[in-house]
Amino acid sequence: PSPKLPPMSHPRLRTSARLYPLILVIATAAGAAQAAAGTPAAPRDIPKLVTTICAACHGPTLEGAVGPSLLDATWKHGGDDAHIAKSIRIGFPANGMPPFGGSLSEKEISEVVVYLRELASKAALSRKSPPPPNRKP
Repeated sequence: PSPKLPPMSHPRLRTSARLYPLILVIATAAGAAQAAAGTPAAPRDIPKLVTTICAACHGPTLEGAVGPSLLDATWKHGGDDAHIAKSIRIGFPANGMPPFGGSLSEKEISEVVVYLRELASKAALSRKSPPPPNRKP
């Protein structure tokens, strides 16, 4: 059964709510299969995990779509590592952010935060780069 979510009036949040069950299935599929087989979970590729899970709502470049940008300094629920990890772990279902604490280990959540920080640093550097000089033919 799908998780019961509160009604949402904004169209982007309604879209996110429809994607919520799909995102949770994607996030848990590999871990559930390994647990059922009784094998320890193999380390997951964090960039691929972020591309698969986060990009579904935050956009292919993580600069915002249904969910906000993960690459700027604006964080609704706190921007330090602990708050970002907590946001990933418990989510904010009423706002369209599903919890991933049941499908990601604490180590994976920490690695996702580090990876997001790395991507944000690269994005900030590219924004600060001076434009190339205009060359006349």
